[in-house]
Amino acid sequence: MSEAILLSSIVLQFTAATLALRLVIVTGRWRAWSFIAVALALMGIRRSITFYRAVVGDIPLSPDLTTEVIALLISILMVSGVFLIGPVFRRLQRTGDELRESREILQSLLDHSPTIIAIRDSAGRYKLVNRAYEKVYDTTSDSLRGQPVDYLMQEQFAKELNEFDRKVIESGEPMVHEHFSDLKQGGDRLLSVRFPIRDNTGQITAVGSIATDVTKIRQTEASLHEVQQQYQAVVEDQTEMISRHTPDGMRTFVNDSYCKFHGKSKEQLLGQSAYEEMSETDLNELMTLYKNLTPQDPSGEFETCFPTPDGKTAWQLWAKRAIFDAEGRVKEYQSVGRDITDRKRAEETVQKALAEAERANSTKSQFLATMSHEFRTPLNAILGFSEMLRGQYFGPLGTDTYTEYANDIHNSGEHMLALVNDVLDISTIEAGKRSLVREVIAIESLLKHCLRDVEKRAADGNIDLVLKVSDDLPSLFADKRSITQIVQNLLSNAVKFTHQKGTVLISAEATDGEMKISVKDTGMGIPANQLPKITEPFSQADSDPHRAHEGTGLGLSIVKSLVEAHEGTLEITSELGLGTTVTATFPVGLTEQS
Repeated sequence: MSEAILLSSIVLQFTAATLALRLVIVTGRWRAWSFIAVALALMGIRRSITFYRAVVGDIPLSPDLTTEVIALLISILMVSGVFLIGPVFRRLQRTGDELRESREILQSLLDHSPTIIAIRDSAGRYKLVNRAYEKVYDTTSDSLRGQPVDYLMQEQFAKELNEFDRKVIESGEPMVHEHFSDLKQGGDRLLSVRFPIRDNTGQITAVGSIATDVTKIRQTEASLHEVQQQYQAVVEDQTEMISRHTPDGMRTFVNDSYCKFHGKSKEQLLGQSAYEEMSETDLNELMTLYKNLTPQDPSGEFETCFPTPDGKTAWQLWAKRAIFDAEGRVKEYQSVGRDITDRKRAEETVQKALAEAERANSTKSQFLATMSHEFRTPLNAILGFSEMLRGQYFGPLGTDTYTEYANDIHNSGEHMLALVNDVLDISTIEAGKRSLVREVIAIESLLKHCLRDVEKRAADGNIDLVLKVSDDLPSLFADKRSITQIVQNLLSNAVKFTHQKGTVLISAEATDGEMKISVKDTGMGIPANQLPKITEPFSQADSDPHRAHEGTGLGLSIVKSLVEAHEGTLEITSELGLGTTVTATFPVGLTEQS
């Protein structure tokens, strides 16, 4: 019985020694638990030696079981104690590991935070700072730990920070304030949050501070404020009405001119709808304009009218601009409006004057056409009878003087008929009654025919007539009567104003799909200040050689009107003493090839 008790005691002692060694590993307290493990192991060895000697018969076991039972109970208690203490120490170990991990996470968060973080105890001594704090103040957390604020800061600035901490400790509430990073005004500005740190009893043991550099933000705000002030000054000084409103129409800004026009204060207009006084038609037109505004094309114009208290109509022109945010959504609409009532009324007056002038011109043309027709009947009789007298169809007149008078009557009649025809032509063209019958025209043949009409006059003045056309000249698709009249008028003018032994050159060429017909003379030329008026109808100027001779002054007016009726242009160049060149250009689409 005693041997069994002894053996059980040995097993329990070695078990306790083994558990003690495990606690060395678990707790990390190798000195204490190693000593206990060695003591238990030695006790087990001693008991093992006793058991061995009793078995081999060297010494007899004590017949008194009390001592062995007591030793067994002690071994059981030791094993139980070690076994029960082990989980406690393991929990403590896990708690310690978790605490170390939390500290490492906290330190990592503090060190990687861009904000400046510091913790000082209630006496104002540093307990912890992060890397951002170290970088800003060129220090280390280890060197600051336990140091007062004035160890790092200037005395006056340290007093200011301690005062902030004291207020937090006294109030027990967080505090937000802004200050410079040091005593230099204009240096970095910091926005700080200070907060109390309490122990498990609720007592404030330290004050934490988190500061952010807001220098650039404040500089940007200052610049923005300056720009806003400048914008405000510019906008308020404008005579135009300026306003801004949200997409739903709520006004966010109005200038003094806008308020003056509406007869209301800014307080009465801001926050109210800019759409409420608009007619349905104007509102629909405005919404259509807004829908078409894009970040690439954000502006447009909007014109509106409305009745005034005096019963008249007022007009406004608004320049609209959409203001987009970074995502391309409309944030606001800006409107700049000006009163265009005077301009509109002036335009109406001009339109009425133009209409009246057109009616007067039409009446004049109709009158001239009527009078020209009335003149033709007696002129034809004069020409007919004078021709009979001049030809002495019914016998001799009796004296040569009568024949001379008959010739004068006939020549004057022909001249008068030519004038009447010119007046009739210009009046017909201005009245829009001159119809064009287009056909294919051989230009070279037409020019030769027109030259024959002025050959006698040219020969009488000893003037050379020259024709110059290109070999590949295409045909012209136009009204033959009008083209003939154009060429005859130009040739007649050129011969009329060319000196003896002078030259009149008529040419035609096709370039880039255009047909150009030019008449160039070596006459007296036209003053430069008279060229702009040379084609005006019924315009006489003594200094203008083309007007100084007898005639109505309608020749070039008729030419210009007929050229423009063919969608062409008339160009006149001249130099005093050297001559004049008149060029009629007919555009692409009037040639046979096209």
